[in-house]
Amino acid sequence: MRTAAVGAIVLAALARTAIAQQADPRVLYAEGSYVAAATIFEDRYRAEGRPNDGVSAVVAWRAAGRYAHARVLLARVKPKVEAGGKLAERVQLLDDKLARLTASAILDGTLQKGSIIQVDGQLPEQLGGQILFDAGARTLTIEHELCDPFHWRGVALPGDTLHIPVALRCDQQGTLHVSTYAYGTWERKRTVTIDGKPYPTGGKDNREHRQELDVQLSPGPHHIHIEHRDRLVADERVMIAPHATVSRDYRYPWRATIGGALGVRATGVASGNRLAPLAGAGLGVVLEGSWLLISMDFGGAAIGTSSEGRGFWFGAEGEYHLLHRPLWQTHRKGLVVTLDFDPLAIRYDAQSRPATERAGTTRSTGYLSLLPIRAAAEWTHWQLGLTIWPVTWIYTEVNLIPAPVPAQSAWGASTLLTLTWHQ
Repeated sequence: MRTAAVGAIVLAALARTAIAQQADPRVLYAEGSYVAAATIFEDRYRAEGRPNDGVSAVVAWRAAGRYAHARVLLARVKPKVEAGGKLAERVQLLDDKLARLTASAILDGTLQKGSIIQVDGQLPEQLGGQILFDAGARTLTIEHELCDPFHWRGVALPGDTLHIPVALRCDQQGTLHVSTYAYGTWERKRTVTIDGKPYPTGGKDNREHRQELDVQLSPGPHHIHIEHRDRLVADERVMIAPHATVSRDYRYPWRATIGGALGVRATGVASGNRLAPLAGAGLGVVLEGSWLLISMDFGGAAIGTSSEGRGFWFGAEGEYHLLHRPLWQTHRKGLVVTLDFDPLAIRYDAQSRPATERAGTTRSTGYLSLLPIRAAAEWTHWQLGLTIWPVTWIYTEVNLIPAPVPAQSAWGASTLLTLTWHQ
């Protein structure tokens, strides 16, 4: 039933249009039906392009009080009228009269692309980049998505040029969502710096490993910087789009938290010296935080190039991080790279080879290392580290059967290469 009713309304409208098109606009004008007459004249002009129809439409629109529309239509008809004739004189006369019956408006301000302008609820008449008003009290409305509507109400006097200041209040902000994860629950309060302004992510009672933050920001580039316990966590620029959410997830490095993290690692060790050069590999465990590092490694190692020098290798390390801020640090797309010097650190590596029938000896060698310099690259769950121990004291003892050989010692340097995984 509803569809049939809509169809009937559409058919009735089409029928009225067809009747209007067949009506004589001159008769309608004489009867005072100026809008109907103007509509027919303008439709004929658009269809056939005859200047007489266009000028007749202008006259009818003027009679209906639609001065702004008549003036805009006249501006389109005027170039098609031959100069020097009576029609040209009439056009000039109409142009002068309509200029005195309308007002122009210039909008001062920057409009958002896609803004909708209306005058008294209708699309405006525009000529030469200006909005035309019929003389009288008028209402100008400008609307744009996610902006407050702009309204201007005033009286347009004939021949006036109005300057209307326009300033749309629009909510174009986007959202930056930052999630931080720290291994220890001691990191209760964390701070994210955005464009130089600090934003706390939690309070005294927030002991969650993961803390989150949402900040409303204007569209454009913004700078995120996070440091904790003098360690760089994040440093990057993000682009915020209007009404969009950008998410970033940052995991605090080991040395940025008190409790640190427990990890397992693959280890390679080497020591260069004239007495007992060492090369070994194995697996280990490490616990590291902002204050301490403790590690143990186990595996196999060889002293020198002889196969008889191969044996079991053990390493242990302890560090007290006196210097929290690294010598150098940077952040690149989730990768934190640091260079650290730890004066209060010690490492001990030991290699022993049991007795063999051919050699008839046992050999044990110790390596005591100090003053490490470490370069580390840390991802979400992985850390690649290279540590140089420039000071290493080597002690070796060979028990030759039946008589032992006196112990020997020397100085050298050591390096440690680690690849660590942590939860």
